[in-house]
Amino acid sequence: MDAERVTKAAVIWMTVVYIICALGVALFPGLAETVMRSVFHGLAVTSNPEVSLAGAITGLIYLDIMTAIGAYLFAVLYGKGK
Repeated sequence: MDAERVTKAAVIWMTVVYIICALGVALFPGLAETVMRSVFHGLAVTSNPEVSLAGAITGLIYLDIMTAIGAYLFAVLYGKGK
């Protein structure tokens, strides 16, 4: 398994998912809160989600870094397991 290709594919995929999610929160904040209550059951989700361009870009950068690290480690460890 090529770790660099896996990393690139994972980062591209997460970027697409993140953009769709950010648009969904911006366009349908009530739905976003309902979904978060379902996903994070047991936690109180009480704030109105606000999406700013700076916040969305910062979140995307953070998510892409974490995705790259996770995907690269997955590919390397998977390759060592053969």
